[in-house]
Amino acid sequence: MSFTSLTGFAGGSVGSGFMGALQKAYWRGVPFSVTGEVTRKGRKVAVHEYPFRDGGWAEDMGRQMRVFSFTGYLTGDIAPIMQMLLDSAAEAPGPGLLLHPTIGMQRVMLLSCSTAVRKEAMRVIECQFEFIEAGEPNFIMSLVATAIQVVSAATSGLTSFGGSIGSGAGPAATAGSAVIGEGVAVTRAFGTVCTMAAMDPGGLVSLATGINVPDPDRSLGRYQFGNVSVMTPCDLDVNGNPDVAQTVADMTATVAAARATLVQAVAASTVAAAVFSAASGAAMVTALAAVTEAVRATMVDPADQVRVFTGLAAWSYADSVANAGLTGLPAYMATMRDSMAATARRVALTSLAQAAASYRPVSYEDALSVREAVSGAIETEMVAAGDAGDDDAYAALRLLRLAVWQDLTTRGATLPQVVTVTLPAPMPALTVAQRLYRDASRSDEVTAAANVPHPAFLPTTMQVLAQ
Repeated sequence: MSFTSLTGFAGGSVGSGFMGALQKAYWRGVPFSVTGEVTRKGRKVAVHEYPFRDGGWAEDMGRQMRVFSFTGYLTGDIAPIMQMLLDSAAEAPGPGLLLHPTIGMQRVMLLSCSTAVRKEAMRVIECQFEFIEAGEPNFIMSLVATAIQVVSAATSGLTSFGGSIGSGAGPAATAGSAVIGEGVAVTRAFGTVCTMAAMDPGGLVSLATGINVPDPDRSLGRYQFGNVSVMTPCDLDVNGNPDVAQTVADMTATVAAARATLVQAVAASTVAAAVFSAASGAAMVTALAAVTEAVRATMVDPADQVRVFTGLAAWSYADSVANAGLTGLPAYMATMRDSMAATARRVALTSLAQAAASYRPVSYEDALSVREAVSGAIETEMVAAGDAGDDDAYAALRLLRLAVWQDLTTRGATLPQVVTVTLPAPMPALTVAQRLYRDASRSDEVTAAANVPHPAFLPTTMQVLAQ
């Protein structure tokens, strides 16, 4: 067997074998001749070095994105036209397809491209390219996509719930004012519960997590440790940067405005119940959704939202009248009562799901705990809808539960687990954070995890993040 057949290097003609194949590449379908190709590859390594310690730690962060560098040329009378085509390909947005015999077909992003014309090289245009593999948006974009799925499922659920109450309680509404009055009573009771939920003490305590400190070298310590995913917006300067920090007064005013909105939403839902008919199911659901979303707006921390709405999702209207054996007007009133209460719970579940999508779990176990709580609340209502023969509501709740499950599972998979550590004696949080993570700035996180009144005295046994 010859050397040429083993290696692919041509022994004679330059235009055949490996060297011949090396000479041609295509970027977005535009060909150019190649004189050299360099691929940069390897591992991502974070080097950690510590003062007064010999050596260090080289942390493997995964494979690097490959970078492909090409030098080549365009030649002939049509070289200026080919350059124009390459310019268009280089300036087109998004990733493109790079084809080359030695690296195969790659989906890449162009980092840089340059062309040069030299007097001594007539009819030849030199070109240089640097590409980086585009990869797939399977990390950040997948997290965003799962949250969007939850919002989409919640919106679709509201539409289904409107159809369900229209077909379920609509015929009963024609029986007269007594039946309509029952619906108004249920709606008013739900509004009262929502108003009380908006005054939850935990939500007030969590206001501190939304306060922006103007000095970057200062913080509120463990009192600022929360689960806020979207801060209440503050004033911005001409460059779009925070200009005036949020104060307690600012946050209190924001919550007060949200509570005023809630009062208006509760009143509007009562009016919607007073004029309810088979054709106004969607309007009734929209009014109830305005109430639950107004409650959610009074809390800056999604953790409080999840906790409060888990309770609202289990709400039921207290009525001493039993359904069994009812006929005529009492049966219509029971139908209205049950349908309106079920719709209120289902609307609360859509707000609960959206709160879970905003929630930022701190660990794998935290994500699983919230997933089980929210999914369990939705499943309870699913069973009730199935027992009542409400197939549309059952299907909508099933899709909502699936979206929540996928969202928290996807986000939880990227988070560290919780481990139990044992200390020889009570220590300050700064010392513990330095020992565990080699990062004293995480002392507030350690204090919050230990749930102690003072960061100078941590317990000897506690649960913290593994990394």
